Amino acid sequence: MNSNARFVIKPNFKNLSEYKLKYTDILTYITIRSFYNSKDEYCYPSYNTIANLAQLSKKFLGESIKRLDKAGFLDVWKIGTVRVRHSYMFSEVVAYQKVPYQIFHSNDLTANEKSMLLLLREYCNSELDCCESISEIASVSGLTYRTIHKQFSSLVLKGYISDQIIEDASTKSLCKVFKFTDKLNWKYTMTSSSYLIKAKASETQSKSLAIVSMAIQIFKNMDHSSRE
Repeated sequence: MNSNARFVIKPNFKNLSEYKLKYTDILTYITIRSFYNSKDEYCYPSYNTIANLAQLSKKFLGESIKRLDKAGFLDVWKIGTVRVRHSYMFSEVVAYQKVPYQIFHSNDLTANEKSMLLLLREYCNSELDCCESISEIASVSGLTYRTIHKQFSSLVLKGYISDQIIEDASTKSLCKVFKFTDKLNWKYTMTSSSYLIKAKASETQSKSLAIVSMAIQIFKNMDHSSRE
């Protein structure tokens, strides 16, 4: 499938400090979720595969996955004893954004810049613009103004974000807004869907079946690999 037509689901992370997450953990999450199999409801990319796609070190990746697991954004399972494989399942989300798969192939962006772009998307409306200031985003995201401003400035210079001063007629004042450009295909609307919330009993049963299926598939792959 053309990467321009693919997207990855990103939930709202809100205040990262409350979850004890780093903003680069969002990139870890998105990268792992890009391997999600909607049929089996799990995925098991290797650390090398995730690290290479996300441009993150394996050391950071290991710590990041632990934070996401503890915060409840990932459900991490270990399969096997000698050749351990990590498998991932995802919590259901109500409000989310669709992130273009192209972001993984934007070679002019650093991992930090990609992570900040993902964070800022959370504060943009369906028209891909945002009236919140960097200070306001810092106060609700749990990041410092300096951290956001540094990456924001770089994203503006590279053409991924545009900012401008507009007049607010209601308050007769000027305010600064920023907008995502079309350098990436962000033409996906934000969705808030109650149907994504499943009944607890049904969810537990589905998850158990998925875990069993996941284990069987991974052991088959490991056995096939050892024979080769």
